[in-house]
Amino acid sequence: MAKLLDHDYITLFADLDRSRLLYATPGRDASVVGLFREDIELHGGRAEDVRDLCMDMSAAYARGAREAFPEAGVTFDRFHVQRLMNRAMDEVRRAERRERSELNRTRYLWLKRRGRLTDARREWLDELLDPSRRSLRTALAYRFKLAFEAFWDLPPRFAEVYLERWCRWAEKCGLQPVIDAVRTIRKHRDGILLWFRSRVTNGMIEGINSLVQAAKARARGYRTTENFITIAYLVCGKLDFKLPT
Repeated sequence: MAKLLDHDYITLFADLDRSRLLYATPGRDASVVGLFREDIELHGGRAEDVRDLCMDMSAAYARGAREAFPEAGVTFDRFHVQRLMNRAMDEVRRAERRERSELNRTRYLWLKRRGRLTDARREWLDELLDPSRRSLRTALAYRFKLAFEAFWDLPPRFAEVYLERWCRWAEKCGLQPVIDAVRTIRKHRDGILLWFRSRVTNGMIEGINSLVQAAKARARGYRTTENFITIAYLVCGKLDFKLPT
């Protein structure tokens, strides 16, 4: 049975304007971004015309982007950035649950947006947030998470000041997972703030990845990485197979 091993990685590059796969290559280190630049130029494009790149906070991808596209802005995907705070808050919850039984089975109360909770679950959450109860460290982490979520809805002119104030506030919270998240956010500050100009996210590439993974699942894997990449182009490359007339 053909199977692509789960630990074999490919990196996908997509056109944000046309929502199509542009380039796929094995690996996920800094060199793959340089290979993408070479592919652009091989097909008559100009790497200088690439003005914005969006990615997760992989240090390897960021380094590759700086080397291969020094004039392009690098925006760190807002959903990956927000996930930092979600994970930090969940780490606090998991640790505190050992001593506070009321936190059992509450993971999704804290992680889901309040508007997506049922009335009963909102009431449950409000009980856990009630300041008259013995304070929960998880509730404090949750408030930092909500304050960070509010950052994305700000007018651009307020974003930099808000982010700095939020970081200073969160650094003093005494919750190590939150403090660790703040350090990562500070390290990626420029690429986070760039979102307010570029407004680009990884949403489209995540959709392409879902289609590629679905194709892999239907075939129960592929014998080689090259076959997997070929299918990715067929499924998501919006290739034109019309014969010349």
